Amino acid sequence: MSFDFERAGSGWRGDWRTPWFALPRWTGFFIRLNVIAYLATLLLGLFGWRERLALFFGLSRNGFCHGAVWQAVTYAFLHGGFLHLLLNMLTLFFLGPEVERALGERHFLSLYLVSAVVGGLGWLLFASPWALCVGASGAIFGVLAAYATLFPRRPMTVLVFLFPVTMLAWQWAAVLGVVQFLAVTGGAAENIAYAAHLFGGLAGGVYVWLLRKGRLAPWPPP
Repeated sequence: MSFDFERAGSGWRGDWRTPWFALPRWTGFFIRLNVIAYLATLLLGLFGWRERLALFFGLSRNGFCHGAVWQAVTYAFLHGGFLHLLLNMLTLFFLGPEVERALGERHFLSLYLVSAVVGGLGWLLFASPWALCVGASGAIFGVLAAYATLFPRRPMTVLVFLFPVTMLAWQWAAVLGVVQFLAVTGGAAENIAYAAHLFGGLAGGVYVWLLRKGRLAPWPPP
């Protein structure tokens, strides 16, 4: 069985001038959901609930091992600050539409959630018991890896310390993957979830590879 990426796509193609309401279904949904969740945490923080929300919905080894399995999903919709949210949502805005167009809505939804969960579980392997993980970065790295797998030779320009650097998509994915791997194996500080980035990216790349090889059935089944 093979997967037809051209037929799966919606034909949408956009750029930075595209308004948010014209984004593909799940790309737009996840951007809105993350923004709403961030604003809600700010609002509830005024009443002293922000820390409680983070402990309940953020991912921790202690919480997960004591039955809070929902944290493997909900952590991906919380963010530690505006810059954290902005960087993740900008990446999703620019890369998500092309990936969703290529995979189709159902597989993009599955890819995003699988990358978030695998990224979170991978982070748990290296985290201390009381460390807390929040952010969509695992899912975003999954989208990035999917993009690089689908369009490996497409140029990408990224600002590195305010300087634009252009490389092919597969080169960016490889560089970022190596950085995350070295950070994880080198015992980097836990304030950045390098393991979630690494495992989320691996999940996204493997998902598209399996889809191309026909190892994944249509979802949901016909």
